[in-house]
Amino acid sequence: MTPELFESINLRMALSVTARHELGMRQGANARQIATMLYGEMRPGGQFRFVNFGHPAPLVFSAEFLKFVELDENRIVQSSALGLQLPADHPGQKKYFSANFRQREINSSDLAAITLMSPGEILVLYTDGDYDGGDKQAR
Repeated sequence: MTPELFESINLRMALSVTARHELGMRQGANARQIATMLYGEMRPGGQFRFVNFGHPAPLVFSAEFLKFVELDENRIVQSSALGLQLPADHPGQKKYFSANFRQREINSSDLAAITLMSPGEILVLYTDGDYDGGDKQAR
């Protein structure tokens, strides 16, 4: 997985967010829209490595216990939705709208991993279209 690719996608979305924000301000409309993304790669041995921009975290259904298992939330890296957070040292930061600034560019520490441990475990990726990750009951 290439963190630089995701930083480029994030910057491109920041340009779009800025343009939509400006358009909305001029037209008196609320044009603030967001895009979320979860990109992952399944590796041999059951490891799922992924990067997450504002998308709900994956779930794992255990065939052994017949229920969703709790994942260690400290190991699940979650970034803001695409285009809403730029690195603090980015040269174009004054050009783009940013809700807040990250300390640095995206790197390999921003990738998360889940390892499926038992036969029959199911990795579930989902979205409800606007889940912000804050309400466990809504999930």
